[in-house]
Amino acid sequence: MVSNMKAVYVGIDVGGNGGIFAFNDKGEVLTKEAIPQIKGGGGVDYNKLYKYLKRIRAKAGHKAVLKVGIEDVHSLYGMSAKSNFSFGFIKGLKIGMLESLGYDYELVAPKKWQKLVWIDSDIVPKSTGKGKDTKATSLNAANRIFPLVDFRKSDRSRIPHDGIFDSALIAEYIRIVNTQE
Repeated sequence: MVSNMKAVYVGIDVGGNGGIFAFNDKGEVLTKEAIPQIKGGGGVDYNKLYKYLKRIRAKAGHKAVLKVGIEDVHSLYGMSAKSNFSFGFIKGLKIGMLESLGYDYELVAPKKWQKLVWIDSDIVPKSTGKGKDTKATSLNAANRIFPLVDFRKSDRSRIPHDGIFDSALIAEYIRIVNTQE
């Protein structure tokens, strides 16, 4: 990366309840959004989502280098066919939007970004004692890395939005791998 070029790191959590997070190489947050939903339970608002993605370029500036990470998820055991189809459709549509905007992106498996951004002190064991509570662990990591960021969906929300803090960690993963090159 050319040193005088500004870099912007973008993370996208692809779930229907996912999020988008972008910050620049100075650590300034450019956007933190939950994936927009159509009021009344109509699913993802794709027009608004496209506008969010387009707005990142405007906030970053024309000469900024955008580095985008999109969570590479797949079907999970026990998911219905309808849920699997919907999940894949949403992921594909987001990739299509990135392509149409000319954004370079990397598909990143959850275990890959988690391995790089989580540290031992972030880990929260499941209440069963077997394995990690991934959402609680990710929230700890996000709060450690971005201590001044409020991960709630809005001021009225009571709890942090997992799509927003996961997307922040995906963006951090992208920053790390692109500054190590």
